[in-house]
Amino acid sequence: MKKKLCVLMTVLVMANLNVACRKENVEIMSAPAYQVPSLYTRATVSEDEPDPPRKKEELRYLASETDAVGKTISKWPSISLSGDPDEVIEIKEDCFYEDERFFLFFQKGVKIHGDLAGHIDRIMSELEELLHMSYERDPVNSDINWRFLYFDNAFSDVNRDLGKLNILILKNPHDGRVEWAGENVAVLYEEDVFSPEYDLQAAYHEMAHALQLRQSGPFGRVLAEGIATYAEYKLAVLENRPAWDTAFFIRDERNPYPYDETRIYADPVGTYIYDTEVESGHANSEYQYGIRFVTFLVETYGEDVIDRMCRISLQFDYEESRTDMIMRVIKDATSDDVFERFAKWLPEGWKKFGEEYVEYMRQFDPTLQYKTDSKQAPV
Repeated sequence: MKKKLCVLMTVLVMANLNVACRKENVEIMSAPAYQVPSLYTRATVSEDEPDPPRKKEELRYLASETDAVGKTISKWPSISLSGDPDEVIEIKEDCFYEDERFFLFFQKGVKIHGDLAGHIDRIMSELEELLHMSYERDPVNSDINWRFLYFDNAFSDVNRDLGKLNILILKNPHDGRVEWAGENVAVLYEEDVFSPEYDLQAAYHEMAHALQLRQSGPFGRVLAEGIATYAEYKLAVLENRPAWDTAFFIRDERNPYPYDETRIYADPVGTYIYDTEVESGHANSEYQYGIRFVTFLVETYGEDVIDRMCRISLQFDYEESRTDMIMRVIKDATSDDVFERFAKWLPEGWKKFGEEYVEYMRQFDPTLQYKTDSKQAPV
């Protein structure tokens, strides 16, 4: 009887694992992936405190094999990129490209331009300067199994130490899946990079997610989406490109879920928590609250406030309530009354943002008029 029971339990466990894996795959493809940092990441509390020593055997296991000039030696196909913006390359088989700070992994059938690597390198540098952070990090043994999800477990010997950012360029299945990012990977589609003069907003957004995740603990979706959406808009302005996605947050006709800001005036902390834990992913409220809040934080507490929050987040015990941790991180990086100050800033501060956005975007559409879904703050 005990033997039969053990067999039955084994079958049930395996079935549950299969269901969990399928469920995880769907969730990963539909939203940015947020991972708790590994032991080695958690230990990095300050610039003066190094990571704990790691065994040489572990480093040898993680490291990819490289040639004399540092290029990865792999059994999987790799390609070179010419740097020519007029060259169109159709990828004939799954392959990869290696740069000094990142890898590009291409799915069979996608089309790219010869200067794609230059765009990616520039975006990384601009995000680092904007957010006052670096993509550089100590290698950790923590990764999302994107090789299984998209490449049938290919590239198993590429970037195993995770020292560089993995950027995936995929064919869009047009089945509702969206771009997403984790601490070691950013997933984009062909259309996000094939016409760089117009379509880099998704790259800005997902690569900003990856930058934040490589340097912080889990922030929850309001703060994470706020940082990525703020960065997306700022890079569009910096590169003088149209930022059509930003209109979603300030103009009713572009927003299927008009955002009720009166909730913030009444209870900014409660609304923050609700939009993170309850509404997240339903009405896009995490983006709505997030872009407003991060804009306020930068204007009020300085351009390096995001970096300060990331560094502080690494000091906390991840066994405690995530919501409590996030509140403490934000207040430690700013002030105890940060949410009250946000509620006071919001009516005029967000109106000013909307007016500046429309003024900027009129070079691309002269007919744009400022229209906001903001409500009047209570007297």
